[in-house]
Amino acid sequence: MKAELEKCMAGETFTADSSTSDLGLRAKRLLRQYNACDYADSEAKLSILHDLLGSMG
Repeated sequence: MKAELEKCMAGETFTADSSTSDLGLRAKRLLRQYNACDYADSEAKLSILHDLLGSMG
């Protein structure tokens, strides 16, 4: 049986549990940090985006 996070990542119907809730909270915190950055601080913005997205092309 798949874990709820695996279902979520596969685009399947899932029930939110502590792992998916923790990821949502982490994303909200990173977005708050990103929005609070100075518009000219591209290094900090890229670092936060890397943490949020994992990789960028």
